Amino acid sequence: MNKITPTQYTAPNKAIFEIDLFRPSDATGVVQLFQSVYGDQYPIKTFYNPDLLGQANLSAQIVTTVVRNSAGNVVSVHNLFRSAPYEKIYEWGAGLVHKDYRNLGLSSANGRYLIYTVVPQRSQIEEIYGEAVCYHVALQKAMTTFAAVDTALEVALMPGQAYAMESFEGKRVATLFGSINFKKRPHTIHAPEVYRDQLTFIYGGYPDERDMRPCEGTPSSDIATSCEISIFDFANVCRLAFHEVGQDFEAMLDKMEGQALGRGCVVIQVWLKMTTPWLDIPVKILRRRGYFLGGVLPRWFNDDGLLLQRLLVDPEFEAIKLLTQRAKNILEMVKADWKAVVAT
Repeated sequence: MNKITPTQYTAPNKAIFEIDLFRPSDATGVVQLFQSVYGDQYPIKTFYNPDLLGQANLSAQIVTTVVRNSAGNVVSVHNLFRSAPYEKIYEWGAGLVHKDYRNLGLSSANGRYLIYTVVPQRSQIEEIYGEAVCYHVALQKAMTTFAAVDTALEVALMPGQAYAMESFEGKRVATLFGSINFKKRPHTIHAPEVYRDQLTFIYGGYPDERDMRPCEGTPSSDIATSCEISIFDFANVCRLAFHEVGQDFEAMLDKMEGQALGRGCVVIQVWLKMTTPWLDIPVKILRRRGYFLGGVLPRWFNDDGLLLQRLLVDPEFEAIKLLTQRAKNILEMVKADWKAVVAT
């Protein structure tokens, strides 16, 4: 791996900034930046602990790039972090700019450095995804700049109070899932008939090959359902990652839903491997229980993932703001399936 060197950026006001990979000496500055923008409300607490942030960057659990002003203070950051089942998929998030340095192009310059300088030197990063909030389109615009492909819509994912310091007053916030592919992995997927047209559209814009086949067969008795549960109390969200789907799928779902509802979750997401030949079986069970389409999560398990979601709150579709026609088409698919599921 080649050494990654910092670069200089000259802002429109002629001020000169340095863009660089995170160094341990930046940790306190990053923490102070998060405090200045979010107070103590940002959900990932690593960004409030200098030691944990340093350790996470050292282990590549997080990859942070920073913008420093002429005094060496951190005034902007971008972060990649592991949050998917497959460890070589990184989420791009936790990007922010100090309020005194906005509208200078710092976030865009930092993003270019991250994607075009840092990522090519990191072989452990094969795909990046972002969850752009949908109460404005600024983050969606940024993702589009880097050729991200929208593949899913996560309805009512985040609580509105998480964005209170940004003057957001709604109840919950939807996010648009977009991914940037760095390593091809063609593979066979299985499309439930109920979602064949929607999946054909989504994959039509994705820059890697998939052999889409109909679902077939049933799980044998020796395949046990395997599920990993993650509950985010601050957001009242539960995520269920099904690594295997066996004959006991519904019993496992009962158990996991019980935990989620017992913790006050109002959004439950289910991730299913699209390489599962009998994918239609869990999809039918989920739709009977009120789950509806979210979309595709490329390379989620290394194999692609299918996202379905259940809400115990109003989806507030009318509040969702989207930039591209592709994203708007995905919204219409999601909304139509929500109506179909709710009506049954």
